[in-house]
Amino acid sequence: MKFSLGILITIFSYMASAKIIVSSDPYPPLIYPNNHGAPSGTVPEILPQILDMPSSALTYRFSPWKRVLSDAEKGSVDIIGPLLITPERAKFLVFTEPVIRANISLWVRRDNPKVKDLIKRNQPVKDFRELGNLTFGQILGYAFGEDFGAFFNKPEVRKVEVVDMGQGVQMLASKRIDVFLAYNPVIEYYIDVLKLNKGDFAVLGEANHEVLYVMGISKKSSLVNKLPQINQRILDLKLLQKLTK
Repeated sequence: MKFSLGILITIFSYMASAKIIVSSDPYPPLIYPNNHGAPSGTVPEILPQILDMPSSALTYRFSPWKRVLSDAEKGSVDIIGPLLITPERAKFLVFTEPVIRANISLWVRRDNPKVKDLIKRNQPVKDFRELGNLTFGQILGYAFGEDFGAFFNKPEVRKVEVVDMGQGVQMLASKRIDVFLAYNPVIEYYIDVLKLNKGDFAVLGEANHEVLYVMGISKKSSLVNKLPQINQRILDLKLLQKLTK
């Protein structure tokens, strides 16, 4: 009996350690914990297909984004995202084929006098130096496209640290920041959840920047060896086309 119990404990311990750990910050509607704490959104729906694993084989961990990146670098999580490819991240991650096409925009409050003329012009911002007198919400570890990133990362640009997207929308609503850069459905989700008036907010011109989100796999994860098969499944399933219709 003791022998059988020992075998069962060993089996269950192995099964627990064999779980794939998925990590992200809350980024609804793509990936976030629902009211019961269960993972929800587009990513939890497609990951079992991409990885060719049952949902039960995946464990989700939600953390601030900077910690997500740190955990992937240490190898304590297997796969993170959605995210953008950057040279810094490529040091400790390998990347899948794109899975989501997103429009990233500069969101402001309509009643902010600092952006009144920019809103009235109703054109995408092409010269980001026009935004030099504004204060931006910054989520540590986030990356941006080359055009905006080159401006945003300058030390003289005024930035206020925010923990996550939800806090960023709250700070924009309360005028503690002037601009918040985000994937449109994420902003719209929090505006709805926080019961804010969407009409109080505006995008500076049309959607400013289209990006392709990928998933990042820690170079210390066993999933690295499966990357060719993962990418082939993404292509075969035509996920990018389905998710952007």
